[in-house]
Amino acid sequence: KESVADYAALTKLNGFPNATASQVADGNSVTFTVAPGYYVVVSTQGSVVMVDSATNPAAEITEKNTTTVSGEKTVEKESYSIGDTIKYTATFQTANYVDGKPVTHYEISDTLPAFLSDVRITEVTVNGTAITPTPTFTDKKFSLKWATWDATAQKWTSDYNNGAEIIVKYEAKLTSITNIGKDDKNTVSIKPQLGNDDGTENEPSEKQWDYDATIKTYAAALKKTDGTNALAGAEFQVAGLVAHEKEAGSGIWIVDSYATTNENPTTLKTDADGKLYIVGIASGTEMEVTETKAPDGYNKLEGTTNLTPQLVETTSSKTTTWEKYDAKGNLIDSKTTTTEGYTQNVKSLAELDANAITIVNNKGTELPSTGGMGTTILYIVGGIMVLVAVVFLITKRRVKSGRGGDDLM
Repeated sequence: KESVADYAALTKLNGFPNATASQVADGNSVTFTVAPGYYVVVSTQGSVVMVDSATNPAAEITEKNTTTVSGEKTVEKESYSIGDTIKYTATFQTANYVDGKPVTHYEISDTLPAFLSDVRITEVTVNGTAITPTPTFTDKKFSLKWATWDATAQKWTSDYNNGAEIIVKYEAKLTSITNIGKDDKNTVSIKPQLGNDDGTENEPSEKQWDYDATIKTYAAALKKTDGTNALAGAEFQVAGLVAHEKEAGSGIWIVDSYATTNENPTTLKTDADGKLYIVGIASGTEMEVTETKAPDGYNKLEGTTNLTPQLVETTSSKTTTWEKYDAKGNLIDSKTTTTEGYTQNVKSLAELDANAITIVNNKGTELPSTGGMGTTILYIVGGIMVLVAVVFLITKRRVKSGRGGDDLM
C-alpha cells in the first residue's frame, strides 16, 4: 500500500498464472484488492516483491529504489548590462529515497558570487504547487521539508510522490564586480538529508548535484586619432550610461547602469593612448556616443556615432553524475565527471582594438556650427554693415542733389 512509485503489474500465481492487474499510484500509495493467494508485485522503479495475501491481507510494500536526482539551471538572457536584474530558474527532478534511506529534507543552495547582489527568491513550487511562505536564502541556502515521521507507525512518510519536480525562481542584480577575465557563472546545488529508522535524521547526505548558469561578458572599444596619431584627453558621453573608471587614467570604464532613465550620463575620457573601453554592457546594445570635448587644438566630432559591444568571454562548466542501483535499491556503482571553467571566445582589451570604432579629430579653429550663436553674430554684423552702407549712399546722394540746385539757380 505505502509506496513512492507507480506499481505497474500484479500477477496472481496460484492457479491463474496469466491474471494481471495494474494501476498508477496516487501520490505515495496504491492499493490492490485481491483474493487470497500469492502475488508478485513489480514496480516501475525495478522492485520485485512476492506477497502472500492469505496470511498477510494488509501487506504494505515500501519502495526504496530511487529515481536519479537530476536538474538544470537556466538564465533568462545570455547577457546583461551591469545594474540589470538577472532572473534564474532552477529545476530539479527528485527522489524519495537515496541509498535506501528516506529523504527528509532537500537543501538547495547557490554559490551567489560577488557579482550578484540583492538576491531574492520569487517562487518555489513542488509539482506546480507554491510553497508558502516563500523560502529565502540564508547563508546562501534554504531547506525544503520532504517527509514526515509517523511515530505510531514508526516510519517516514514522504510528503510528495517520487520524482516530484521542484522549481526555484530567483533574481539578483548584476554588480560592477563583473569584468573581463572574471568567471561570470554561479552554481545551484541540491543535497538530500536522510532519515533513520528511529525517526532521527542524518547529517546532509554527501551526495550533491550541481548545475551552473553562465553570463556572457561584453565590452566595447573606441580609439581617438588625428588620422595618424593617437589623441589623449578626449571626452565622450554615451546616452543613458553611468560608469566609473577602473583606475584613474586607465581608460577602462566599468558600467554601473545603462538605462534610458539615466539623464546624467558619465563623462568618459580616453587614456594616454587615445583609447577608451566600456566593460559590462549587454550584447546587441546600440550605444549613442557624443564627443563633448576634443583635445586642445582639435575640432570635436559633430553629431553622434553608434558603438556596438563585442563578446569578450563566455565561461561555463558541466557536471554529470551517473549512478547504478540493484533490484533492492542499493547503490552499487557511481561516477561523477566535472569540467570546470570551460572558457570560449576570450578577448583581451588589446584584441578589442581590432574592431574598435575610430573617431578622427582635425586640427584648426572650430567654425561655428550651423544655426549656432556664431552664425547669429555674423548675421547681425552683416546687417549692420549693410545698413551703414545704405545710409552712406543716401547721404551722398543728398549732398550731390543740394549742389546741383545751387548751380541751376
